[in-house]
Amino acid sequence: MNFLFYKNLSKKYFFLFLFFLGVVIGFSRCVPIEDLIDPTIGEFSLNEQYNITDTIFLDVVLFDNFGLDIVKIDINKIGSETSSLNSTKIINSDSIKAKLLKLEQYEVIEIPLDAALGQYEFTLSVTDISGKEQTIKKNFIVNGDVSDPDLVDIELDLDLDIDVSIKVIDLAANSYQACRSSTIPITGTASDNIALSTISAQFDYPNSPIISFDLGGVQSIDLASIFEGLIQIPSDVPNGTTINLTFKVTDDKQNSSSATLSFLIDCDDTRPIVNSIITNLDQNINEQNEIEVIQGQELFIIDGQITDNDALDSLFIYFIEGNTETIILEEKIEGNNFNLANAFGDIAVPIPSNNRIDNRYKISVVATDTSANQSVAFISDILITRNNPPDIDLGLNYIDNNPTTFSTNSRVPTPIPAGSSIRTETKIVEDVALDNFKITWAEEGDEEIIVTDLNQNDLEGVLIINITQQLTRGLLKTRENAREGTRYILNIYARDTFQQENQITYYFIVQ
Repeated sequence: MNFLFYKNLSKKYFFLFLFFLGVVIGFSRCVPIEDLIDPTIGEFSLNEQYNITDTIFLDVVLFDNFGLDIVKIDINKIGSETSSLNSTKIINSDSIKAKLLKLEQYEVIEIPLDAALGQYEFTLSVTDISGKEQTIKKNFIVNGDVSDPDLVDIELDLDLDIDVSIKVIDLAANSYQACRSSTIPITGTASDNIALSTISAQFDYPNSPIISFDLGGVQSIDLASIFEGLIQIPSDVPNGTTINLTFKVTDDKQNSSSATLSFLIDCDDTRPIVNSIITNLDQNINEQNEIEVIQGQELFIIDGQITDNDALDSLFIYFIEGNTETIILEEKIEGNNFNLANAFGDIAVPIPSNNRIDNRYKISVVATDTSANQSVAFISDILITRNNPPDIDLGLNYIDNNPTTFSTNSRVPTPIPAGSSIRTETKIVEDVALDNFKITWAEEGDEEIIVTDLNQNDLEGVLIINITQQLTRGLLKTRENAREGTRYILNIYARDTFQQENQITYYFIVQ
């Protein structure tokens, strides 16, 4: 019985316990728990100074016991409400909803080119889901552009075809072996965070020019495109000399960078030189440096000099008609000072026989040396000019050694005493070749006396005839007993190989 009593009493207390436990739980569910703790902003740092185009990054840990709601970043210019850098950045609850937010290298803003320089305030604010807020402020300064431009991957593009091979000595040290007058095939880039102003290249060798360009504010430039074909090693650098090529780039704030390449000059790259070419008609060179060749005239190369610093190898002479080249001479030559006349004599230039007035041709002379260097072509222009008739160049005339004037007018003959002699210093001048030259003297009504009659064989190589010398072979005289009024005729005649003629006739009367 006692056992039953305790058993019933135990059940009663157990149900009371359950009742009060339910009341406590129900009461606690109806009363909200108050958030008494502000969000936490971990330690973070900013640079004391930034430059134009720098990016502001943020590394920080944010925490709240209930949950983060909004993270806000404000940047404002101190003392000014207007600045291109003033900004607000918000990370809202949609992207958080957590008790912990860890920002690593979080990009806040890139400082724009037009940002006002000076002091700014950086404000980081955190609000939790209970509305509690925590704020930290830091100041920083924005400076102008102090960043140097970049010169990147400056080296030579040795895959390109260049005049003389360039060898690498030490690629890491940008050191090369090269030849005089070699064109430098540069590669690389120049860039700046804002704007490039100028770029230049120059060898540290006396009288080397500066190759400079105004870049006009671009941010980057390809060196191959801007310097292509423009940089050449000076032509007079002695073998064994090391010279440096320095590139310098500046931005619009005069910040600058430079890069240097070194070149050891060691090779035979000196071209042979065709110093002179002499023809049989050099006296016919005109103001335009053309050799004037008269129709029917022959042209010969009679001499010339070719030199080299080491040893010559070959000589080529071309005749050029329009776009057609004909080899006149192709010969091996030796030594370092070569004379054409001693080796080959007169070299005929094959001017076409059907040439016309004002036709143009060229002679090109090229030499090579044993290192395969080729000379600059020595070019002579040829101009075909008109073949004129023989010219009768009038000179002084004499009767019995007394100067006088001979008349060419048959109606007004020159008075002459009976028994007197005449002579003339008139000359025949031909431009190419004479075919016939004749002098006749006659008393009117009598048969002509042929004083001189020369044909082409007699006149070969003769371009000037002094008539006085011809007249000594047969003096021109009037008869001692010639009556007054007797008339005499002197005829001088010349014809060239183009069958062009000229003559002069003098008339005399005995008084």
